[in-house]
Amino acid sequence: MPEQLPDDLKRLLDQASMFHPARIWGKASFTYETKISYRKGALFGGSLSPFFLQDRENTPRLAWADVGGTMLGKCRIILAETVPESANLNEWVMLLQSIAKEREGLFVVVTTFLHEEILSTLLINNLKNTIQTVVVKHPQFAGVKKLPTPTLPTLNRLQLPIASGVWIRKDASLVFQDRTIEEPLPTTECAVIEVGGKNIPDINRRVVLLNDAISSMTDVGL
Repeated sequence: MPEQLPDDLKRLLDQASMFHPARIWGKASFTYETKISYRKGALFGGSLSPFFLQDRENTPRLAWADVGGTMLGKCRIILAETVPESANLNEWVMLLQSIAKEREGLFVVVTTFLHEEILSTLLINNLKNTIQTVVVKHPQFAGVKKLPTPTLPTLNRLQLPIASGVWIRKDASLVFQDRTIEEPLPTTECAVIEVGGKNIPDINRRVVLLNDAISSMTDVGL
């Protein structure tokens, strides 16, 4: 555990260490209070590209070391393996347009790979801020259920499940699914450390330190 991590965050991180690092999350507190809570969400693998986690207010960055994580608000979820084989780039573009029109994001899950043209289209739209999109890996952690992948009849926004919020970083993603979904995704319990501080800059600094500590736990394979 990094020595520069404040003592209160060390204690909470130690308390959360019963979980795999992918199930430990740090976020800024809305109340300036530092505490730990437990939430259930659907756990996925991390983002396939640092482009999806960039700070939109700055120049696009490429290195994983330069990015932490990002959050999506209301968004549609699509498993790439469920897309009809006949679907082409134009159908993907129409899907993106319909989602952007409703001011939703798109959370794309892939098992192996995504066609290069489609991946490039998602990256470009993300960089242009047309639609916020993230492409992540299929669930890959011990104890996390694999998702069923029945083929969609067509590439239609209304057929895709909705997430009320998504947290994404390099090694993992956590999806909070809309309660109205008829067939909810399998969920798992995660520890959420809400980081408080003296002021907003102090909170942001402490969140970065905490997430760096969680990343270091992942790197050593705990």
